[in-house]
Amino acid sequence: MVEEPQKEIDENLEENNELKKLNLLGSLVPARLIEYHLVKHQDVSLHAFKEEYEVAVLFADISGFSNLAEKLTKELANAANAAENLSSYIGQSLELMVQAVCSKGGDVIKFAGDAILAIFPTSKFNNSLEQATLCCTQVALRLLELELRAGGVQLSVHCGVGAGSVIAYHVGGLHGRWEYVITGDPVDQIGSAEPEAEAGEIVIAERAYKLVASSCVGVQLPSGNFRVERLRDIPQSLDQPLIFSSFVSLSENTDLHRLQTVLRSYVPRPVLQAIDSGQSLWFSELRICSTLFCRLKGLVFDSEESLPVIQKAVLTVQEQIYAYEGTLCRFIVDDKGAGLLLAFGLPPYMHENDPLRATKSALEIHRSIQALSREENTPQLTASIGVTSGRVFCGTSGGSIRCEYTLHGTLVNLAARFMVAADDGVLCGEATYLKAKDLVAFEPHARSFW
Repeated sequence: MVEEPQKEIDENLEENNELKKLNLLGSLVPARLIEYHLVKHQDVSLHAFKEEYEVAVLFADISGFSNLAEKLTKELANAANAAENLSSYIGQSLELMVQAVCSKGGDVIKFAGDAILAIFPTSKFNNSLEQATLCCTQVALRLLELELRAGGVQLSVHCGVGAGSVIAYHVGGLHGRWEYVITGDPVDQIGSAEPEAEAGEIVIAERAYKLVASSCVGVQLPSGNFRVERLRDIPQSLDQPLIFSSFVSLSENTDLHRLQTVLRSYVPRPVLQAIDSGQSLWFSELRICSTLFCRLKGLVFDSEESLPVIQKAVLTVQEQIYAYEGTLCRFIVDDKGAGLLLAFGLPPYMHENDPLRATKSALEIHRSIQALSREENTPQLTASIGVTSGRVFCGTSGGSIRCEYTLHGTLVNLAARFMVAADDGVLCGEATYLKAKDLVAFEPHARSFW
């Protein structure tokens, strides 16, 4: 028997390792971006761009995870066990949801806490917006049927559905870190529909409902949206191949290293550190850190002139976050504006004075956005920022098909509430104030948030 030359063995092992890393990175990136880099663009250089395409949009939210996180923290003396249990509960629930979405042609664009934002592109449905919306509705109904439990507690799901043309933006790029967000009328539609859905319900925006009215039994709400009761005739929905199936059949001309490089551009540093060190992607912990929620109001997302200003705004935030060694976790756009989740104290950058760094960074973001507003003659552009400090759940959330690094917990939610109340300013919690007050001037806020 002739042994295979060692060089060829080493090359095969290296290629298998490259494919393994590629699969891990691929699970952290929307399929739309993977297809963009795999099919359309073969160079490693990235740039800001916008694109428009037709989709049905699904926002599916699970209730109770934030309260569960606090309950586990109080009940379990071991913080690591609390984080592990919470990660397991989230993973089990979102794994089922992601599988239901992605196996039917859906693409999870973002995770928002314990919710998912997914699109069903018409390109997967014979370029038919009606078919895409019908499949999206069918998947939403399937999500309501899932048995989702956490620590013996039955969890509930509610969904909002919209349809139409989305405008997607590929922005950022400082230190090679990019973000991809969807905006447009369908996103505004789910912003109207989803809050009207109670636990175990689906609400479809009026414009989207018109596309599938003949196939749905629904009740119109005072807003004009429709609560879906059932489908008249359940259409046959064929499983569709996942984007990962493309990796195993890559052409010999595909540069795996190049593809890895571009996919890494969309992944926060804590996850890259875990992948590079050979750790499990499913790490989780309760960590002391400072959480920032930043709302950029006044950005316009529906005109040809939008891209340069949006790009400058995101770069501005990146500059001030990275100057103090913080992390950009997520950028998302909804009916209330552009929102960024930022944090200080995550690997690989951790400091004793992270609350001070977070506060200074928030002030610099606010100041820089004011300067950009004057420079671009857009007085409506403002930044509202909430900052909290303390123990939160940090880890990968989602399923093996699609996941995302995120933060959970009461303090994360409180930072979001501070952001809303800040109203073109910076609002900090008490723990942050106590750590930063010697070097930053504060003034009291009248409102109580507890």
